[in-house]
Amino acid sequence: MTEVTDRTIVVSDYLKSFYPDQFQSKVRVVHDGIEHSKVYKSTWGNHRGSRVKPIHAVLVTSHRLNSLPLFEKPPAWLSVTIVGRYAPRWNILQRLRQTWWSFSKLQSWQKRINYLMFLSRWNIRRVPWEKNQVYEIMRQADIGIVPIEREPQHQPGSVPPAWKLKSENRLTMKMSVGLPVIASRIPSYDPVIEQGVTGYLAETEQDWIHLLNKLRNPCLRASIGVKARASVLERYSKERQTQLLLRVLREF
Repeated sequence: MTEVTDRTIVVSDYLKSFYPDQFQSKVRVVHDGIEHSKVYKSTWGNHRGSRVKPIHAVLVTSHRLNSLPLFEKPPAWLSVTIVGRYAPRWNILQRLRQTWWSFSKLQSWQKRINYLMFLSRWNIRRVPWEKNQVYEIMRQADIGIVPIEREPQHQPGSVPPAWKLKSENRLTMKMSVGLPVIASRIPSYDPVIEQGVTGYLAETEQDWIHLLNKLRNPCLRASIGVKARASVLERYSKERQTQLLLRVLREF
């Protein structure tokens, strides 16, 4: 396709790197823009989290997760809201159907038991993605999380797996709200986060638990949240991406 077109637009520098050298001059990067940059946190709370008053983490996904990636059981001082492709709470019949479909697709009883445990955890909440609600849920949270299962592994010479091709959009929208974010280390996230300054990248389950514990510190949450928002607000804004797209169109 790149060979027969004048320009090809991709959403990350990592994706651009896969095009052959002879086509690099044709490829341009235009990122996914932050949708609602005017919605952001003004307070970050002063609590360290407990079972009575847990720290609130938010995970936004385009999927209907049947487990919490990378760490199945959140600590007792942490509650997690997963915003995804779930039926509304009031639509009990649809939620029951989704639960049955997810349960019946699992291939082993152990996976089914794990799924039922996931559904029963008091500190995991599953809510439907709604355009006018998702940013408000993020604004009210204490921490943003982006855990990604990095499987299958990328074999040399093969097409990269889907997890490796993701854009930075889910990360930058949380950072734009002023959330201190912990995310799995994937290629598109590396250029966005300055480790320990504007957020954290985690490799292992031990990393996740360690970093979540660090962010129990309210001063650290506020410091990273403010710096995170400042670091992405202009670079990944819709206005900036519009300028980049127009620049590509004006090359002809």
